[in-house]
Amino acid sequence: MPEIITQSIQDYLKHIYELNEHGGSASTNELAARVNIAPASVAGMLQKTFERQATVGEL
Repeated sequence: MPEIITQSIQDYLKHIYELNEHGGSASTNELAARVNIAPASVAGMLQKTFERQATVGEL
């Protein structure tokens, strides 16, 4: 069985948590700035993460 939560996904989730920790929001642009990549790449990773979540939920 493939790994469900990759290190990359864990990193994104950590940054999202940190951005939201004190009542802030984790917009795509804020997350992209934090991980130093393009906002489109963040959106793609989030899409993959949600697709994996849906697949796991169907098991």
